[in-house]
Amino acid sequence: MNRLFREQEVLKGKKMFRRGRFDPNGDSFFFSFEVKLPNGHVYPMYADLYDYPHSFPRLFVRRMLKDCNGKELSGCDGQMHVLSAQNGCTQLCYAHSSAWSPNLGLKYLVKRSYLWLIAYEAHLQTGKPIAYYLSN
Repeated sequence: MNRLFREQEVLKGKKMFRRGRFDPNGDSFFFSFEVKLPNGHVYPMYADLYDYPHSFPRLFVRRMLKDCNGKELSGCDGQMHVLSAQNGCTQLCYAHSSAWSPNLGLKYLVKRSYLWLIAYEAHLQTGKPIAYYLSN
């Protein structure tokens, strides 16, 4: 727990990070936070920190996002970098699980959220899949 609070303190100085809190929920532990983009848009997020830092955290937007055609981003889609939604929340595919290491932390999750959301908003403007922006 001390590690999590130290990591949260590091995030407080980052422009992309707004508000964070930890939420215990049964066997899981969640980190709720907001990501602010350069255009001022703010996205509420949460990370499922089950067995953190040893297991790959799952990352969600606290609402169901839609693509540029109005279709919900609720199922697995490699081009859109999303996994199966849960509880009405879009789950981000932000990295391969093999890329996770216990040395990474909350800062990594917030940065990956930020990059994904920048790509998502570019998708809304151009119609190109999120994969186009994350691989270029």
